[in-house]
Order: sequence, then structure tokens, then C-alpha cells
Amino acid sequence: MVYRPLIFQSTEGADRISCTVTLEGTFHYRTIAKVERSLFGYVTRAAVDTANCASSPVGIQARVLTETLPWHLQYKDFAGTLPEVRPRITLIRAGFDLIRVPILGTCKYIITTNGIVVGPGGGGINEGTRASRIIAENGVASPSITPFCPEGRFTSNAEPITVLGGTTTVTVRLI
Repeated sequence: MVYRPLIFQSTEGADRISCTVTLEGTFHYRTIAKVERSLFGYVTRAAVDTANCASSPVGIQARVLTETLPWHLQYKDFAGTLPEVRPRITLIRAGFDLIRVPILGTCKYIITTNGIVVGPGGGGINEGTRASRIIAENGVASPSITPFCPEGRFTSNAEPITVLGGTTTVTVRLI
């Protein structure tokens, strides 16, 4: 999955950073069962284009905490009504730093039980309960584990999920 960009916005509204983020991983199944918190995949590699992050205030950058990998993909719930049901998933254990934050220096984030809520959107629904894109919804606030750092939310513009190293689109189906 590639996000161009993935945007982190503090809940206070003062800090905003946008970076291209690439996630690689595996799905355990071809379909996702509608069982809350069921594990259906992992993110095994994450990369941030740190040098090209755009931020306000200027100078803040992001980096992935590779020691928190693999990140877990879990089913959360669904939104919408038939035939346009949209599965929502959580990304658990995602770890990242915001660096060069004015006054604070580095703010560390490790997403725990609530996770980052993500789901198909922005044209990502195909054939009813199938999705080829996973977006980060501007929903659950992610607290920092560094004192005095702000909570934040993620939003994204998602590109289609593709097979690693190829252009074949992967489709996620909810059963």
C-alpha cells in the first residue's frame, strides 16, 4: 500500500506533517471474517520518504520504528449498508517518530489496542463488499508515549493495493 501522502494532524491543530509512506505485508486469507479484533494480516515492512516530508511548522519529519514490526491488521467493524458495506480495520503496533518537533525534539508513537482505524474509501469499494484501496480515516486519536507531545490523527490518499513488485491489484473481500 502506498500513501501519497499520509497526513498526521495533531488534535490541537498546530502540527501537521505529510509524507509518502509505503507499507508491505501479507494477508492471511483471501477474505476477512466479520469477527471483531480477528487478525488477518501483518505489515512486515514500512518506509517513509523522510527527506521529502512537508510539515507545518516547517522542519518536522517522520520515521518508522522498525523495531515495532510486524504491525497487526485486525478486523474492527463495517460501515454502510448493503450492497455498499465498507470493512474497517485497525493497524496495531505501528510505531513512528516525529522528529525535529519545535521545543519537544522527538515525539514517539506506538499504536496499541485502539489502533489506527482504516477502511476502504475514496472510490475504494468494488463489487459491493470488495475493496482495492485502504485509506486512513480521520478517526481514532493516537497518543504519543513521549510526555507533552500532542495526540494526532491520520488521513490519507490511498493508491490501489498491489502485489509486491507488480501492478496487479489485490482485492480485499469481507464475508
